[in-house]
Amino acid sequence: MPRGFTEQEKSSIRAALIGKGRELFTLYGLKKTSIDDLARAAGISKGAFYIFYDSKEALLIEIIEQFEAAYFNRVLQSIAGVGAAGREEIAGVLKRMVIDWQTDPMFKHMGREDLELLMRKLPPEKTQAALLDDVAFAEQMIAAWSEVGLDIACGPEMLASLLRALFFVNLHQEDFVAAVYPAMIDALIGLVAGYLTGGR
Repeated sequence: MPRGFTEQEKSSIRAALIGKGRELFTLYGLKKTSIDDLARAAGISKGAFYIFYDSKEALLIEIIEQFEAAYFNRVLQSIAGVGAAGREEIAGVLKRMVIDWQTDPMFKHMGREDLELLMRKLPPEKTQAALLDDVAFAEQMIAAWSEVGLDIACGPEMLASLLRALFFVNLHQEDFVAAVYPAMIDALIGLVAGYLTGGR
């Protein structure tokens, strides 16, 4: 039975689990990282791990949520920084979004198999919450583009769905011919940007 922790210790251990978890998931992926590995890296017992998280997937979800919060903030700042916006500016924002996912060390190493495993293990309420978060973020993007003078030609649900489509295409990058993938993703981004601007 793990001993009780003070609130300060709990805060410190949770931060260590998040930090060490990100390191281990980056190095080995979800499937090859065990709860023993995570507990050992954070300096706690395996039993104590369960005080903080029900599973290693729950820890990874929290790490991803922290990444998304910073990621969403960067996207909104990039929209605000473009000045007058049009199709090219939207395409630029979308491309930076894709590149951010592609180049983040953890997501780059984990790859499709680990992320699909995580999605299968998500509780239904977490899946629903993630969809609602995506729509809320899309609403913020639409508002940010409106601030720079651009009316988006669809609602937040459609924008969120288009962004998810780009993410899933990127997740399946190895299923495409490597030589044409960069041009293909650019073409898709251009089509989405054209749709969002109503062909303007």
